[in-house]
Amino acid sequence: MVGIPLLVRGRGEETSKMTQREEILSRIIDCVIEGDRDGARESAQAVLDAGMSPMLAITEGYARAMREVGGRYDAKEFFVPEVLVAAKAMKAGVEVLQPYLGGEESEQKGKITICTIEGDIHDLGKNIVALMLQMYGYDVNDLGRDVPIHKVIEAAKRQGAAVIAVSALMTTSMRNMEKLIEALEADGSRDQFKVAIGGAAVSRAYCDDIGADIFAEDAVQAVEAIGRALGW
Repeated sequence: MVGIPLLVRGRGEETSKMTQREEILSRIIDCVIEGDRDGARESAQAVLDAGMSPMLAITEGYARAMREVGGRYDAKEFFVPEVLVAAKAMKAGVEVLQPYLGGEESEQKGKITICTIEGDIHDLGKNIVALMLQMYGYDVNDLGRDVPIHKVIEAAKRQGAAVIAVSALMTTSMRNMEKLIEALEADGSRDQFKVAIGGAAVSRAYCDDIGADIFAEDAVQAVEAIGRALGW
């Protein structure tokens, strides 16, 4: 009879931990969406105090919140000021967690050159991907937005990048992704790089059509896909 209450208590403790975790993650998401930097920092500290995984908090809390912000921006429910405030809140919370990532996530995994391709000035999604890759231990060289193809290639070679990651929001600029691959093939450097593409304008089918190596719909998928491509 002694074992039964112990078993029940164990299940209760596990349920309590799960509830606490969900509450903290929910608080993180709310703080980022609301642009509450103090709350984002406090929530990050709550993650540490509760013994939660910092990486879980980043992927299921801060990054998830920014995906929601990006969706609201696309739907014209949020505008640039709201997005910037949310991004600052995300950064404030992540800075609390970064020293505690440790282990495999903090190891230098490889070099990545990233940008929004020539002809496109939209960089919200690209910025989130770049931040996520940095948090997962990649050396990220963010060239910014509307970057000419020849500058992308020059920067990747100079950095010794393993991956060139480019994004496009507009269909008018996505053609430059194909031109990037053609330029790499023309100068004989195509085999030096994995080419990753993403953004609202592109799809898995387009990735296959132009011969890119990696496609992702959001920042979390980008980290996972690049990790697989590089053997992580």
